[in-house]
Amino acid sequence: MQGPAFGEVMSDVPLRILTRPLSWRGVGLHTGQPTTLTLRPLSPDQREILYREARSLWLLRRRTSHRSYEWPVSTRFVVRTAHATSIGESRVHVATVEHVLAALMGLRVGGLVLEVDGPEVPILDGSARPFVEALQENLTETAEPWPSVGLPEPIEVTSESAWVRAEPAERLTIEYTVEFGHPVIGRQTWVGTWPDVDFGQDLAPARTFGFLRQADELRARGLARGASPENTVLLDETTVVNPPLRFPDEFVRHKVLDLLGDLALLGGGWPRARIQVYRGGHRLHIELVRRWVTVQEMAG
Repeated sequence: MQGPAFGEVMSDVPLRILTRPLSWRGVGLHTGQPTTLTLRPLSPDQREILYREARSLWLLRRRTSHRSYEWPVSTRFVVRTAHATSIGESRVHVATVEHVLAALMGLRVGGLVLEVDGPEVPILDGSARPFVEALQENLTETAEPWPSVGLPEPIEVTSESAWVRAEPAERLTIEYTVEFGHPVIGRQTWVGTWPDVDFGQDLAPARTFGFLRQADELRARGLARGASPENTVLLDETTVVNPPLRFPDEFVRHKVLDLLGDLALLGGGWPRARIQVYRGGHRLHIELVRRWVTVQEMAG
């Protein structure tokens, strides 16, 4: 793999790669359409070319009945951030990439193609756990280091009462706070610093969640059409409709999972920063990453 650029350094953590292709089939959370995701390992030469030319550790491929489309996993190809992160082009893209990308980040897995035969990554159980469980059994370490991405200067993104801030640091620390006017959630804060965080145990099982009162509105907008008690923590006005929760603070842990998946759009490098988020979401996450890339480029 080529040397670092845009503030990157090579860490002492080895890059992990897949030993064989892995596939999952299910429905998309928002489209409700059946879809299959297959992860395919790249050769060492392919990994090097992708990282050198696109500054990414992963390639996203969308197969349709007519042709295949390919995009490096990068903020350059983010087309939507409403309730999920979508990569591709305006007419052809792949939605809800954040859970599988979080699993790849959390396990330090690179050098692969994410091949999808539908408009969305399958939601499975609403968390990253199914991806982690399969990946952990089919990985090997390389002699290549996992790149890390430093932050030259503090950055902040705000939107009304929501905000996200990042400042330079040697290790990744995330402090995430959610606040909902719901008795089950209220205000929840999660704080973790890597490598002390065990992604597979601490974050991967946390599921996406939704409010029944918003269901009709979301479906009218073409969203949440695949949501069900099997893949979403559902809340009515006072309680969880489909208990039990996997963590008392499962809601904020899922938001951290989403953030880690969105940080993959830095290009696959491990972030070295202290990140604080209050009432964040995909739009704020991605705007943070875009500004991060900009200050890296300006710093040379």
